[in-house]
Amino acid sequence: MSDVEWARHIGKSLSTTEICRELDLDPIGLEVAVRWLRVLRVVTDDGRHIYPAWQINRGAVVHGLRPVLETLRTGADDPWSWALWLHSDVRDDDGGDGRRRQIDDLAAGDVAGVLRRATRVATDWAD
Repeated sequence: MSDVEWARHIGKSLSTTEICRELDLDPIGLEVAVRWLRVLRVVTDDGRHIYPAWQINRGAVVHGLRPVLETLRTGADDPWSWALWLHSDVRDDDGGDGRRRQIDDLAAGDVAGVLRRATRVATDWAD
């Protein structure tokens, strides 16, 4: 899948400059945040670093993102997979109506529910 196609699946993304501005970070601070899974970065086929815009809410990273990313990493060490999952709809059997995404639940404060679903998907990915 091309970068453009992937981007369609994860929504609007920010450049390094844009996310640094949004979070009031310098590039070194951003690199530390990425390394510690405080910010989600995906790397395109041509080596560009992009950051899903939906992880930012009112100038801060959505609360609970780090433990969700840590959980997802136990199943697959692949930031693109994490981004796709976070941007995916909450399934009906998870109490969803198909009109909200995992990241929406996280932004709304349902850290426990998203972590529960992340644990299930990470287990599936690891199998």
